[in-house]
Amino acid sequence: MLLLIPLGPEDRSLRAPRVTLALMAVNLVVFLWTARLDASGAAATDAKLRRVAEWTLRLADQQAPGLVQRAGAYDSPLTFLQRDPHWRREVQSAELRERLEACLEDAGRLRSGHPFYAYGFVPAEISLRRLLAHQFLHADVFHFGFNTLLLWAVGGLLELTLGAALFAPAYLLCGVVAALGHAAFHPASTEPAIGASGAVAGAMGMFAVRHGRQPVRLAFVAMLALSPRIFFLSWPAYVFLGLWLLEQVFYASFGLASLGIAFWAHIAGFGCGMLLALALRFARGAPAET
Repeated sequence: MLLLIPLGPEDRSLRAPRVTLALMAVNLVVFLWTARLDASGAAATDAKLRRVAEWTLRLADQQAPGLVQRAGAYDSPLTFLQRDPHWRREVQSAELRERLEACLEDAGRLRSGHPFYAYGFVPAEISLRRLLAHQFLHADVFHFGFNTLLLWAVGGLLELTLGAALFAPAYLLCGVVAALGHAAFHPASTEPAIGASGAVAGAMGMFAVRHGRQPVRLAFVAMLALSPRIFFLSWPAYVFLGLWLLEQVFYASFGLASLGIAFWAHIAGFGCGMLLALALRFARGAPAET
C-alpha cells in the first residue's frame, strides 16, 4: 500500500492560522463527543434491520407480487417502508406486517438517538442544519485524522491570503456545495453523509488556484510487508492536488459507492473552491498565484 500525505507548505515562517486551528479544534471536540457512542454497533443494527426488512418483503411478495421490485427503486428496504404509502394494505399477513412495522420503529429509534443520523447530511431530507453540522462529524479516528491533516496542510496559507473573516465562510460554503453535489447523484438516499472532506476539498481547490506553485512537503509512505518505509518529498502543490483530483474523478466515474466515500462531494467541493478563488482574484485584482 502506498500513501502520499501532505504535511503543509515549506514556508515555516507563517503565523499561527487562528481560524484553521479553531476549525480543527471544533472537529476534535465533536469527534471526542461522538466517539463515546457506539457508531459501529449502530451501523451493525441498521444493517440487521435492513436484512430483516428485505427478507420479510420477499415473503410478502409471494402474496403481493411487485413489492420487492418497488422496494428495489429505493436505496434500502427501510426507506421503501418509510416512503411507500401502499405496502401496508398490500401485505396480507398480519404477522409479516407487524414485523415490518417493528423494523420501521426500531430504525426510527436508532436514527433519532445517534448524531450521525440526526445531524448527518441526508440527500432526501436536505436542511440547513444538516448542511452545516455534517461537516464536523467523523466516523472514526482515520476519517478525522486525514481530514484534519489536509485542512492543516492548506488552511494556514489560505487563511493568510484570504483573511480569517473570508476563509471561514468560504470553507463552510464549499462544504455545503459538496453536500449538494453528493445529493445531485443520490437524490433519494436516506443514508447520512458525514465529514469535513467536502469543505477540505474546497480549501484544496482554493489553494490550487491561489498557491498552485507553492512547494508542499509530503510524506510518501510505502507499506512493504511489515516494514513501512517513509520518504519525505517536496512537490509543487498543483502536482499533489492534481493527482488527488484525478483519483476522485476515477473512483467517481466507476461508481464505487460501495467504498462508502462520497467522491462526487469531493469533486463538487474542489470545484467550488476553485471558482471562489477565481472570483476573488478578479474582484480584488490579485495575481493568480502567490
